[in-house]
Amino acid sequence: MTQALQPGRLLAGFELLEQIAVGGMAEIWSARGPSGTCALKLLHTQLTADAAFRAMFHDELRIAQAIDHPNVLRVKAAHEDDGLLLAAMDLVN
Repeated sequence: MTQALQPGRLLAGFELLEQIAVGGMAEIWSARGPSGTCALKLLHTQLTADAAFRAMFHDELRIAQAIDHPNVLRVKAAHEDDGLLLAAMDLVN
């Protein structure tokens, strides 16, 4: 990764707005994208080189995309940009 995550940074056509949460595997940001405001889940940069964590991230997205339920966030898109794995999801306030 060549640039720190901070408001205003562009990733795969999404502008980071504000960090919402940080967990053990990823962080969540609000972002502005082509279809409006969304949540972006980004795998921690130190984990992107680990094949097992990359596989877990992709598995989670694949499973979430297969679920159609009002209590499960919809995954709109998945991308890799500047070495970062990210998923765009609905933003729930």
